Amino acid sequence: DTKTVEIPLQQFFNRHGIPYEKHLIIRELHPAHQFDVAIPYLKLAVEGNGCYWHSCSICGLDCKRQRKFDQEIDIVQARAQKAGWLLVVVWEHEIKTGAAFYKLLGIVTDREIQLIRAGLIK
Repeated sequence: DTKTVEIPLQQFFNRHGIPYEKHLIIRELHPAHQFDVAIPYLKLAVEGNGCYWHSCSICGLDCKRQRKFDQEIDIVQARAQKAGWLLVVVWEHEIKTGAAFYKLLGIVTDREIQLIRAGLIK
């Protein structure tokens, strides 16, 4: 997942000058999971899922095992919403086509606009 998912995500945020942290544990969301990318000032966490390792139904890939975090994603999404975080999951095939980057740029822009309107950032 690192070469095809995490590195392109990090390059995207670097290219657009968006400060992020990698492999951040956000205890409000999960006590031990390291999120691929987190943007704390936007309360945005991004998980990049490799299509094989996370058994992408669109690509028809199944690695025959489910990671514990994949099974808990609905619980983590609910915790994120309650804590004011947004957890975005992007897939390897979305990264390859570029769709993930359009999606993320829109989300980052929307979150920043919300914070500006609330007077929390300039």
